[in-house]
Amino acid sequence: MTEQHLLDRMKDLKIHAKTGVMSRPGRFKEIEKLIEAYYVQHEKVPPSYMLEKLASLCLHEELSNRNSHKMAQECFPILTDHQHARRNKREKVYHQIEFRRSPITGSRSVSYVCEDNSHTKGKQVFYVS
Repeated sequence: MTEQHLLDRMKDLKIHAKTGVMSRPGRFKEIEKLIEAYYVQHEKVPPSYMLEKLASLCLHEELSNRNSHKMAQECFPILTDHQHARRNKREKVYHQIEFRRSPITGSRSVSYVCEDNSHTKGKQVFYVS
C-alpha cells in the first residue's frame, strides 16, 4: 500500500463519514485495517500527518459539530483549532489578562475630639503598595 493509495482510501472514508454511509464502529475497523496494511508493507506506522487525518476521521462527529455552545452543552466537548480560536476571540479569559499593581496614595482631613475635650485637626496620608 503506497502513501497515495492510503490517502485515496482516507478520502473515501471521509466521504462515507460525511454522508453517513459508514457507522463509527465500521469506520474504526476500516481505519485499523488501513494502518495494519500500511505497517505490513512498510514495517513502520504511517507518517504523522496521515495518523492525524485518521484520528480526525475517528472523531468526525465531534469535529463536525458546529454548535457554538458545545462547551456548555456537552460533557466532553472537542474543539477544532478554528473553533478554539473563535472561542478565545469571543470570550475573554480573565486569568490571562495581566494587571499591573501601582501604588495608591490618598489623603483626607480629619477632625476629632481628644480626651481633654480639645478639638484636633489634621491630615492623614495613606500609601498602599
